[in-house]
Amino acid sequence: MKFLAKFILLLSIISCQQNITYENRINDDVNYLSNDKLEGRKTGSKGEQIAADYIADRFKSLKIKAKGTNKYFQEFSFNKPTNPHDQVSFDETENDSMVFSKNVIGYIDNNAEHTVVIGAHYDHLGYGGEGSLYVGSEIHNGADDNASGTALMLDLASQLKSNNSNNNYLFIAFSGEEMGLLGSNYFVKNPTIDLSSINYMINLDMVGRLKDDKSLAVYGVGTSPIFKQTINSNNESFNLIENESGVGPSDHTSFYINDIPVLHFFTGQHSDYHKPSDDADKVNFEGIKGISDYIYSIISDLNDNGKLIFKKTKNETEEVPSFKVSLGVMPDYMFNKGGMRIDAVTQDRPGYKGGLIKGDIVIELGEYSVEDMMGYMKALSKFNPGDSTTVVVFPITIKLNNDIKANIIIDGQNENSVNQLTFNGNVGKAYPLIIRKKGYKDIRLGGPNAVPAYSYSNWIAMLFSAGLGIGLLFYGVAEPIGNLNDYPEMTDELSYNAGKAMSLTNLHWGLHGWAVYS
Repeated sequence: MKFLAKFILLLSIISCQQNITYENRINDDVNYLSNDKLEGRKTGSKGEQIAADYIADRFKSLKIKAKGTNKYFQEFSFNKPTNPHDQVSFDETENDSMVFSKNVIGYIDNNAEHTVVIGAHYDHLGYGGEGSLYVGSEIHNGADDNASGTALMLDLASQLKSNNSNNNYLFIAFSGEEMGLLGSNYFVKNPTIDLSSINYMINLDMVGRLKDDKSLAVYGVGTSPIFKQTINSNNESFNLIENESGVGPSDHTSFYINDIPVLHFFTGQHSDYHKPSDDADKVNFEGIKGISDYIYSIISDLNDNGKLIFKKTKNETEEVPSFKVSLGVMPDYMFNKGGMRIDAVTQDRPGYKGGLIKGDIVIELGEYSVEDMMGYMKALSKFNPGDSTTVVVFPITIKLNNDIKANIIIDGQNENSVNQLTFNGNVGKAYPLIIRKKGYKDIRLGGPNAVPAYSYSNWIAMLFSAGLGIGLLFYGVAEPIGNLNDYPEMTDELSYNAGKAMSLTNLHWGLHGWAVYS
């Protein structure tokens, strides 16, 4: 009888462990982890320890097993170098420069042969300093970077608790990512499961700023032959930006270099990146949930595929050129429609002084064509501090005759397909536009004395129709202001159907929407 009672109690415990009701806690998790009381979760800080305890408690509440070396924690220490360019070394010998930190690891054991690793770093920059883009000491809460990824990882843990049992699942909140992928690097060198049993790894870093166009970057698509078809067949709502490489500036790299297929998800950089303004009120919580459900569908699709084949990819970071100068702009890394789109402009830097604004798409830098982000970096590497050059961008908002304003939006992906402009909402009519801007004669790259020389020469903004042979000439400085919607009386004058555009400045043939800063 006593044996039967114990058996019934055991069955009851097992049943309670498996019947975990799913609850969306993304909002709560992000807000807790990015609260001021955690003081920016700097690696090894008291605030990071509070975050680690919180994550461990969340694993425990989900009945997810501990898989660290000390319950949920995998502790490690390292010597912080005095020179920021020196390598960090893991060490157990205590000294004044020693930093102590920990990964937080939970495990769903389905008694399967293989394990899927789902990871996200939970550390950030504390009060700023090294790695910060903010001048001064202020709490960097890192709501997007990377409370968002940690919250998404916990959401997947909740969804996978009693589903897709052909794999085990190891959830790792990494420390030390901001200091150089330290936590993930330590884990692969000191794994708490057999590294050869890992099927594939999913990394979640900065997934909290899904934009209106729903652009979602997926890196590592080429690290297994099955990935490309899987991520596309399960996609119903995202504008996927695919990258084959398994190497990048986040924790998936540590697994890729150990021959493990990886997928890394990222919603893009923004003007709050590594600044105190990266707060929870700017996070797209519905977007995080949508991404979580999308990744869950990918995991479900791969559930019956056994051990995935690993494939080496081209290491694109080896091709990244070094450069000595900067325009002082933040690229939009999610943009893939030709050129380099500017996501933010730093005040008082060369780009700002030269008139560049957020949304400009750089298509030429001096004599060098800029077809994508890599093309921009390669072009920039050709210049030295003090050099002068021209920057060609589109689209652009112009001001004609000091009162006629036109907001030009280009509908196209590159110079070969750009054949429509939108004026006043009238899509489908081609308005070839060539703008020669002479207001900023000398954009100087880099250095404290980099200032433009203003020529004050009002020059040409010309609308030209090759089909009708009509050119309308307006004088005035082109500057970013206004919208044609403010001037409905101009609609009829501009709503003619143009033929093939001509390049009056011998810059390109067939490209509508020039802004030449020279």
